[in-house]
Amino acid sequence: MSTHPTAKLPEELRPHLGNYFPDSWRGYTLQDLGNFVYLLTTRSLHRGRPEKRAKDLYDARNYWRMMGAHLDAHELDAESHVYDFGQGVAAHEGQH
Repeated sequence: MSTHPTAKLPEELRPHLGNYFPDSWRGYTLQDLGNFVYLLTTRSLHRGRPEKRAKDLYDARNYWRMMGAHLDAHELDAESHVYDFGQGVAAHEGQH
């Protein structure tokens, strides 16, 4: 599965909004986000300076939060039976 079109921006990311184009976080696939988490977490293990290690882990956590926002939205769809496993998010409002 991929990202969800109605996922809500995690509150923890609001302070960073001025650094990116609006809603650009939605352009990452779940694979991209997972890769960032893996890379930044791994890189943190190689850092010699604690402040750099902490920054990598902070950034990894933010990518983790983005993944979680997409997963939360998918979960809500599944719970409300709006999800059509063959087509993604169902556009057929009256079919659940």
